[in-house]
Amino acid sequence: MRNKFLKANINLRDFKNYVVSIITGAIVGVVCIFFRIMILKIEHLRTGFLINSWSPYLKFPLFIIVIYILMMGVYYLILKDPLIAGNGAEQARGMLNGHIQYKGIFRHLINKLAGSTASLGMGIGLGREGPSIQFGSYIGILLSKFFRITPGRIEYIISAGSSAGVAASLDAPLAGPVYIIESLQKFNNYRIAICSLLAGMVAGIMAKTWLTYDPYAPIIVKHPDISAYETILILVIMGVVMAVAGLLFTECVKWWRMRIDLRLKDVRLRLLIMAVGMGLIAVKLPGLLGSGQTFMINEAVSGNNEFHRSVILFVITFLFVAYSQAISFPGGAFFPLLTLGGMFGKFFAIVLIELGYVGHESVSFFMIAGMNAAIVIIMRTPLTGLLLVAEMCNQFSMLLPALVVSYTGYFLISIVKTESLPANFYNMLLKRIHAGEEKQLHIYTEVMPNSYFEGKTNKNINLPSGCVLDTVLRDNKEISFSGDETLRAGDQLKCLVDSGETEIIYQSLLSLSSEAE
Repeated sequence: MRNKFLKANINLRDFKNYVVSIITGAIVGVVCIFFRIMILKIEHLRTGFLINSWSPYLKFPLFIIVIYILMMGVYYLILKDPLIAGNGAEQARGMLNGHIQYKGIFRHLINKLAGSTASLGMGIGLGREGPSIQFGSYIGILLSKFFRITPGRIEYIISAGSSAGVAASLDAPLAGPVYIIESLQKFNNYRIAICSLLAGMVAGIMAKTWLTYDPYAPIIVKHPDISAYETILILVIMGVVMAVAGLLFTECVKWWRMRIDLRLKDVRLRLLIMAVGMGLIAVKLPGLLGSGQTFMINEAVSGNNEFHRSVILFVITFLFVAYSQAISFPGGAFFPLLTLGGMFGKFFAIVLIELGYVGHESVSFFMIAGMNAAIVIIMRTPLTGLLLVAEMCNQFSMLLPALVVSYTGYFLISIVKTESLPANFYNMLLKRIHAGEEKQLHIYTEVMPNSYFEGKTNKNINLPSGCVLDTVLRDNKEISFSGDETLRAGDQLKCLVDSGETEIIYQSLLSLSSEAE
């Protein structure tokens, strides 16, 4: 009687997915916390080396040599395992859309962990959220196999793992899941949303509990002492200027990335240029290396508001972050973009101070607004950017000002016919994978109750153009989908699609297999 009651009132497959998502969040949280601790230890070693009393004529040449050796090590690791290169979010999206089929998950996980730790530890302008997304997707695949998740629902656990990676790396239990839902999954399935939220909540709470240090605590935000209308007008102008700067940054990264192909011979020279540039930055601005968050926070509270200095710092940050993103080393973009947005916010605030509109006490206000806007405008993730800085900095009073700046810039850049930075990274990944050859891929989806597919036969089913129903699995057995055989809720559909149409067909299949509202 108990089993009949459970089957009648509880969707056991959903329950299993949610439990596995929680387990995934916990395991990904542990891995990401370990990753963050390793990065911090290496950063402390780097900082200690740069501030010691050695002669600069010995210290900085030695620093450049060590950095270049580490870069070459990561470079050869990427040649050995190309899928660890770049952000990590594009690889997770490639897995969800069927472009990437991993073999030897542990090997990929170790390689990504080693490459990311070296890249971030040596001080390249990269963030930790990208690798954490890839860690989460790997762990999601492993746990899907271990718990025997049905093929059409493996994407739920991959999304949950990716969400947990963002949440644990950024201390953002809400913004992490929203990023995965908004960017990778496009709000197409409430079950995926629940799995992502559960895993992100667990991993984010673990990170906040175990890593209690809050680097943003020294920042005290004071709103400008002007009227609300003047504030909104200034924020709109800031959004317009940031849209132009964001577009310039995106195009700069694309241009450099096309010329810094890790498969070409001249990449060694490009990496040497990067190492020398980092050595020059280390001479005067050692805190700017890596994600630059410590440097940006110090700028928010330092009170040093010289105009010429702010211009120079913004330009250096812009070029360093853009070049770092272009070399395709393992690492994310969020933290460097937060630094870039914060430095732009300070530059913009100092311009207003020079013009007599605001006082020096409002610099941090515009820096926080700039941090939000940089994520929204460059990553094209309006909800994530708005939530992320509020969660990380505990500055929920900045939601309205950040919304004005971010959405003004987002509106302007969205009408320009250009790829976003994540879209460009993803499309370049697909070009490397398929090398211009048309391939056919398999995509799984599950027939949900009351969906379009439920009750359909081979005679009356309509599939998206370019999609062929290859196999129907029912209770782990292949059935013959012919004659009067009808599809049932719970059936796993294995569809064959052209690689070039995968993104469009994937979204269509999810809609057709989901419950009708």
